[in-house]
Amino acid sequence: MLNEFVFQYIEQFTFIAIFIFLILCGLGFPVPEEVLLVISGYIAYKGLTSPYLMGAADFLGVLGGDIILFSIGKRWSIGRKDHRFIKNFIGEIGLEKVKYFYTRHGNKTIFIARFISGLRVAVFLSAGVMNIKTDKFLFIDALGAIISVPLWVGAGFIMGSNIDKVLRYARDFEYLFIILVPFIIAGIVVIYLHLRKKT
Repeated sequence: MLNEFVFQYIEQFTFIAIFIFLILCGLGFPVPEEVLLVISGYIAYKGLTSPYLMGAADFLGVLGGDIILFSIGKRWSIGRKDHRFIKNFIGEIGLEKVKYFYTRHGNKTIFIARFISGLRVAVFLSAGVMNIKTDKFLFIDALGAIISVPLWVGAGFIMGSNIDKVLRYARDFEYLFIILVPFIIAGIVVIYLHLRKKT
């Protein structure tokens, strides 16, 4: 029901609608981002707009929602240890652990979270709280969006005749990605160790 409302709204208002919905999605709107991207590709498939223009609006909407979330985290920045949220839910020891984690794995975490809607809110908020540099966050986030946005918009555009199946894949993608992540990491580690051994 909600997906049908979103589809009709995007179809009627196109660029403005997809931009607004993607920003809301970044803030926790109950429709997976991947579904919105597929719908926008399908709108282009129906000939109502160009897939390239739609992709550009999608890209800006995705980054817009992420940077708003990140900025909210910045307001709870690590420099404000007296903030009630930090005191009650993280504490001094927890804060140091999170800071250490972001020092070692922050870039990878932000990049992976771009593909998993269930992680985005928590990771992007905490990246702001940990006072990650804004330009660094934007670069990593944009790098992930350069992969995810064309992938899903292209899927909706190219496979428009099977849109129901594509939307189903988009809804289930998060679970598939979570399953694949350990194998991807293991593959990267094996390649890295092999290259290191050769050198």
